[in-house]
Amino acid sequence: MIASTTKRGEWAPIYAERLNLIRDLQPPIDWTDQESETGRRMAAWAMTPFGDPEATDALMEERSVPGPNGPVPVRVYRPSTGSTSGVGLVWMHGGAFIGGDLDMPEADLTARGLVTRTRGVVVSVDYRLCVGGVHHPVPHDDCWAAFVWTHDNATALG
Repeated sequence: MIASTTKRGEWAPIYAERLNLIRDLQPPIDWTDQESETGRRMAAWAMTPFGDPEATDALMEERSVPGPNGPVPVRVYRPSTGSTSGVGLVWMHGGAFIGGDLDMPEADLTARGLVTRTRGVVVSVDYRLCVGGVHHPVPHDDCWAAFVWTHDNATALG
């Protein structure tokens, strides 16, 4: 049974609160200029979690994997107790390859939540962003390198 629903045509409160952060922004939107009003509002949008984080016992380890454009930082999340379920996932945060990082709620809280719910292992990728002279295919290369590393080390990762 559903406890409550949102009326058709209305935003659920948890989304409506976030939408107020970016209301009235007009394209083109420069995510990279953190000194501008637009940049500050976009950063607030990215760093605002969708509700309270769930309880988790996930452990996190900072790693670096080899990539064609240099080392790629990753975070490996796993359950703190017992063995893993054998489930594995490579997580790439959102941000359209121009924004985001491993500390944003969509990366950290999502990875922890997935570990808690599946008892699996999540490898979250801190791919290079297409800013400051970085262009396609560099972020994709980073993500692919993290996927290949995860695949090649699946047994050791659990």
